[in-house]
Amino acid sequence: MKSNKQRRAEIKQLRLERAARLAKQPLVDGVRVAGREPANAARLGHVDITYAPLPKYYVDVAFQCCDCGAQEVWTAKQQKWWYEVRQAHVDSTAVRCLPCRRKRRALLAVSRAGVGANRLHDEVTWLRNVPSTKPDAKTLERVELALASKWDGVRKVAIDVLARWQRPQDAERLRVWTLDTKKRPWHDAVQESAARALAPLVRHPRDDQWVLELFASTPSLSDPFTSFVKEMDPKMVELFITHELVRNEPERLENLAMMVLRTRRKPSAQIWSRFESHASRSVRDTVAFVTRRLNV
Repeated sequence: MKSNKQRRAEIKQLRLERAARLAKQPLVDGVRVAGREPANAARLGHVDITYAPLPKYYVDVAFQCCDCGAQEVWTAKQQKWWYEVRQAHVDSTAVRCLPCRRKRRALLAVSRAGVGANRLHDEVTWLRNVPSTKPDAKTLERVELALASKWDGVRKVAIDVLARWQRPQDAERLRVWTLDTKKRPWHDAVQESAARALAPLVRHPRDDQWVLELFASTPSLSDPFTSFVKEMDPKMVELFITHELVRNEPERLENLAMMVLRTRRKPSAQIWSRFESHASRSVRDTVAFVTRRLNV
């Protein structure tokens, strides 16, 4: 009789062989076979990507554990749980085997067990529990200290507190943090949090120009403002695009074409034809892609 350890080893080997076979086979729409799980598009609504379509299937994937080097398989069922139940981003993937994951969790638990052993974790936990109600003086002081922290991870969570408070007086510094050009670990997350916190505070027509400039220059931070552009006066949008056509910087024009796709606000036929006939091939290709997507 085989032991449980032997059975687990056999199952693992079969999964590895199946993953290798499936990696060579094309996906067949509508067919469910071993090692594949259909994706539920409704459960992937939290993902916002424009560079690639969402997956239709999950397929067993072989990988090497980054800690011990063991060959493992990230099964389609495990992926379905990770992306659709855990709601992780579709770009994330498995990097450790189960024993190494358990070992890492145990080490982290030991390192965090002592009082004051993880002050950053304690501070972040406190910030995440700050309510959205009007803060008292002590809460204000502690949040302000966190906003001035040298640790961008702490600053990011402190900015999330400002997002919950939605105070008009925070709008100006949120603009500064959104467009801060300093690059450090976690800095992108700080910018994204500042943009999300700022989005409820922008107003028409006062902030129309600023938001359109963000779409043209820094599209990676413009997602929270998509609804704002959808509600914008069409004349303002067309005036800005016309000015950009005169300015004639291909990268900015490509960004504005993608804004049209995301907001579903196509300008007049006359303006769009100037995009389609632009001298830059990259602009023409982007516009062609946007046109196809709008017609789907």
